[in-house]
Amino acid sequence: MSVDAAQCYGLVGDNGAGKSTMLKILSGVHAPDAGQIRLEDRTVQFQREIDARLAGVEMIFQDLALCEDLDAAANIFLGRERRKGKSRWFSFLDHARMHKDAEEVLESLGSVMPTDRQVQTLSGGERQLVAVARALEFQPKLLLMDEPTAALSVDKVAVLLDLIERLKERGVALILVSHRFTDLIQVCDNIGVLLHGQIVDEFAVAGQSVDDLTTRMVRQMSGIGTNG
Repeated sequence: MSVDAAQCYGLVGDNGAGKSTMLKILSGVHAPDAGQIRLEDRTVQFQREIDARLAGVEMIFQDLALCEDLDAAANIFLGRERRKGKSRWFSFLDHARMHKDAEEVLESLGSVMPTDRQVQTLSGGERQLVAVARALEFQPKLLLMDEPTAALSVDKVAVLLDLIERLKERGVALILVSHRFTDLIQVCDNIGVLLHGQIVDEFAVAGQSVDDLTTRMVRQMSGIGTNG
């Protein structure tokens, strides 16, 4: 599979097909036992998540991996907090700067959410925005999203899909795992079908009807397409 800059690649498959595992390999959570990962025409090897992050790969996990008892700004900068103080041995957290920078990145995503609210008080859509904002702070070249619409209401799904389009305009490449075919068809440039850990079909979305695309995905996921 491959995805270009400013494009979104949709990945579908039945439960247990290997979708989340593939994303975890691409993000450095798991090491591959075969094959190659190439980023910007060079082969890369990720032994840890930090290796993928330093290479420009970010992942938004299905459970979002947010700290419930911290506010939005603290979550966005978790593990790379802004600090003030000139001493190499002693410094303070720069809360004012973190809230300011968090507000700016959230505004760039179309949100005016207060950054001092604890994550446990946020809606599903707001939590998604915090997770995306955290990923964007690392300036990713490739953003991986595992079932980001699973727990969202209809209106929040629309917000997230609009956000994906904005990320594409920024030149970010995305891989989107979702069981919602209509969402994939709306924002993806290409779709791949995963069956038993292998891509069994891959096709462009443009120029095809929703019915034809949906039928093709269902047939390939069930294994019908692979048998003719």
